Amino acid sequence: MSTELKWLPGQDRVLYLRDGEEVALVDFQRTPNELRLVHTEVRPQLRGQGVDDMMLQELFDSLHDTTQARVVAVCPHAARWVDRHPEYLELAGR
Repeated sequence: MSTELKWLPGQDRVLYLRDGEEVALVDFQRTPNELRLVHTEVRPQLRGQGVDDMMLQELFDSLHDTTQARVVAVCPHAARWVDRHPEYLELAGR
């Protein structure tokens, strides 16, 4: 199984693809110094299978390596995920 993040900057959205098929997404708002994660969504038939956790893990790994912006998890689900993964708190403190 292959996974991929597909950035759609004109739509302020990141798609999470599994084997080329869209299975989840993150909507964001970008400012000069912040990337605000405002909404996450997983296809209904895949909920409860950890897809959202895998997507957020890949997204935060990508952001760690590609941006100097502060990452703010506005979406309640993303905020809970960050609380459970303190290794990514550094992104929120930039």
